[in-house]
Amino acid sequence: GKIRKAMRYYREAVRYQPNAAMFHSNLGVILYELGEKEKAVRSYLTAIELDPRFAEAYYNLGNALFEKGELEEAAIRLQEAVRHNPDYIEAHVNLGIVLSELGHADEAIVHYKKAIELEPNHAGAHNNLGNVLAVKGDTRSAEQHYRKALSIEPHSVEAHINLGNLLANQGKIDEAAQHYNEAARLDPGNPNAQSGLRRVAFQLQ
Repeated sequence: GKIRKAMRYYREAVRYQPNAAMFHSNLGVILYELGEKEKAVRSYLTAIELDPRFAEAYYNLGNALFEKGELEEAAIRLQEAVRHNPDYIEAHVNLGIVLSELGHADEAIVHYKKAIELEPNHAGAHNNLGNVLAVKGDTRSAEQHYRKALSIEPHSVEAHINLGNLLANQGKIDEAAQHYNEAARLDPGNPNAQSGLRRVAFQLQ
């Protein structure tokens, strides 16, 4: 298929231009897609050795490490990505996710807000920021960001569920049910939407 063809191309490219960091990074992306995750990590590391300021290679490496569960190392690599390219929106978002997982809520908020500053209509950043704010107890701001996420991306199952959970926790059962119902309509097998609907049905009894 196309991915295999791309892999052959980049393997040839790195053979003929072994010092071209971009080719190594792109080869890593292809290898990752094919499930060759360790080889992908080695390709990203080679790209960084060749070009220590290559933000995209740090980003790709950070994502790969996150998938492997190496959160501390993933955070370090994603921090390098935004250090070398402060306007790298997806790197800020993914760094926010990693920092949230590590329990560094305040740092995560900084990066989600930076992503939103760079791209005000980034639904994922608004949704993720809502999650962190909800955990911190700032439910009013969390609700605003969930609603903003849904105004940008009305079919976001995750944002409907998150807003449903927030509203249910506040006792706003009818509106919570609307969001769980919409999530279930968009993704009928979603277990979080189904558990939300069971929860509100129980509370309405």
